[in-house]
Amino acid sequence: MNGLRFFVILGALAASACSVSPVITDPGDSAGDRYGSCRRAARDVCKYREADDEARKQCVAEATYVCVKGSGE
Repeated sequence: MNGLRFFVILGALAASACSVSPVITDPGDSAGDRYGSCRRAARDVCKYREADDEARKQCVAEATYVCVKGSGE
């Protein structure tokens, strides 16, 4: 009976030691993220293409989307 109790306690300790914690990160925090890189590149391209502020915002949004989407991956 003592052997069974030992294994039950050992199992309970092992089960309590393991836990799953979700990792949630903000996409804008990492320096190497695709969205941030695409956004910076789109801003650089669109600031020379568009003089109007609204047209520039639209250009950045569209260019960022196309970049993040990729070429049919």
